[in-house]
Amino acid sequence: MRNQILAAIVTLAAGCGSSMLRPDAGGQSGTGGVPGSAGTPGTGGVPGSAGTPGTGGASAGGAGGTGQAGAAGSTPVAAECAEHPPARAGATEPITINVQLSYAGTPVTFGVPFAIEGGTLTLTNFRFYVSSPALRLRTGGDVPVDLAGLDGTPAPYGVVLVNAEDPAGMAFQIAAPAGDYSGLSFLVGIPDACNGGESGRSAPLSAASQMTWPAPFGYLFLRYAGRRGDGTPAEAAPGPIDMGGFPRHIFAPRVELAADLTVAAARTLRLTVALDQLFRAAGMPADLDEYAQILGSPPGTFGDAQLSGQHVLQNLGAVAAFAITEQP
Repeated sequence: MRNQILAAIVTLAAGCGSSMLRPDAGGQSGTGGVPGSAGTPGTGGVPGSAGTPGTGGASAGGAGGTGQAGAAGSTPVAAECAEHPPARAGATEPITINVQLSYAGTPVTFGVPFAIEGGTLTLTNFRFYVSSPALRLRTGGDVPVDLAGLDGTPAPYGVVLVNAEDPAGMAFQIAAPAGDYSGLSFLVGIPDACNGGESGRSAPLSAASQMTWPAPFGYLFLRYAGRRGDGTPAEAAPGPIDMGGFPRHIFAPRVELAADLTVAAARTLRLTVALDQLFRAAGMPADLDEYAQILGSPPGTFGDAQLSGQHVLQNLGAVAAFAITEQP
């Protein structure tokens, strides 16, 4: 299988494959993709610091219209992965974003059982990258904004890692120009320029993120694992989810959130992540046939966590998994 994976990579590098594997005009998403690695890193559904891919290949594909660059007029993406990107001119107003997890409208705390249909569920892993944020002008068009830590320090590589296991990992800042806006968007993952690359990067792209995979498979974008309570039916919640991409071919999906925002001074917003909606996305249909053809192996040989991740990636734009609101 290793030889099959390498053969698939060589074929893609030579420019072969259907249009499903290529970015849309003016964007970086599609309905298909190139496989990532398989196997679930770590033990018991909770990843280790790097993880080792299994012998199968996990599929991956962009969801049409939700790629990191999108159609004309959407947010431009950096051509390189600089650890210390320069601040954007005029991006001076700090906005704190606190992340809140929920299930069916009820707040969820990491490590604490919460009610699901037929029983309970306890989060044992939940983390995802945020990058390339932009505010939508009321008059149309997007304004790229900067990411920062809670202390206002610019985020290395222009990326933050939301990590439910660490309370400090559940908040970050954006720095924006003053103005009136009608929404916020961001990549759930990292820009393609940062996907892959050297292994010795600083946080949040270091191995400590538990999102790194061996070359050439790049980074994972979102990870979930949970433990069902005694008697909770297996169908009440999915198994582990590892959502990732493949450098230059499979891109992080962009979510767009409508919100009336007037940026004139420091303010605080709440970003709610609806786990029930992510689970719904994991159970929605996804196109995996082309991945199987590329690897010459049926989907049943892929890692379940990665298959679920690609279902989420393809369907993220069809569910209300994220919402942004004012926080008093």
